Amino acid sequence: MIERIEDRNKLLTVLKQAPFFAAEMRAAWDAQGQEQFFRIEEKAVLLLRGGFAMLYGEVTDRPELEMFLRFQNVLCLQSSDWVPGGFEAQEQWIMRYQTRPLLPIKPDGYVLEREPSMYQAAHVCITPDVTDTPPDFWAAQACARRNKCGGEMMALKHNGEYAAIAGIFAQTEDQAYLAGVVTAKKHRGRGCASYLTASLAQEQAAAGKQVFLVCAPELRPFYKRLGFVEEQKIQQSRKTE
Repeated sequence: MIERIEDRNKLLTVLKQAPFFAAEMRAAWDAQGQEQFFRIEEKAVLLLRGGFAMLYGEVTDRPELEMFLRFQNVLCLQSSDWVPGGFEAQEQWIMRYQTRPLLPIKPDGYVLEREPSMYQAAHVCITPDVTDTPPDFWAAQACARRNKCGGEMMALKHNGEYAAIAGIFAQTEDQAYLAGVVTAKKHRGRGCASYLTASLAQEQAAAGKQVFLVCAPELRPFYKRLGFVEEQKIQQSRKTE
């Protein structure tokens, strides 16, 4: 059975302390955007955001869920391991911050900004080669996370122009989800992403939180150099039919 969740406690009962999923879904609830939440068979939670969905937990009646996803016109699903029929899976990894290597040196000529304008930064850094998300939508989501969920954003500027951004997009009492690590094309290869990622991770770890991020398989060596280890493989699947 699939039922709408109206009570935050029902959401937390299923999520508990699930790495990444708990922080991200709780932040989405608290941001009070256009997300919808559903409980499935009392053992799983489904988040819907436009054509995107996130699933955490075990589902027995998968044909019913597939029909529900089609009815909701879901185009992309992120889950721990399940791939619906008519979707093509792409492997992703939850990475957990474990060690604290020396903080990378801030690149010469760059200035750290702790309260960046997300709209200005997005229009420089969020480009089609990074994501198909429109910059204004990305910035609105980032602002909602910062203003309503305790999110923390950092940016580097060069000659007054934004060069790279990263942030803590979701937090619980003991978890932090690091995301939005993006460098403008002409500033790549200079250590901007390394500096921002390590700075955010070390600050959150010093506050006693476990820090997680999600990345494509080919980016695991980059994050391992910054002190992250593999926590769990998950699937991000896209509709093909």
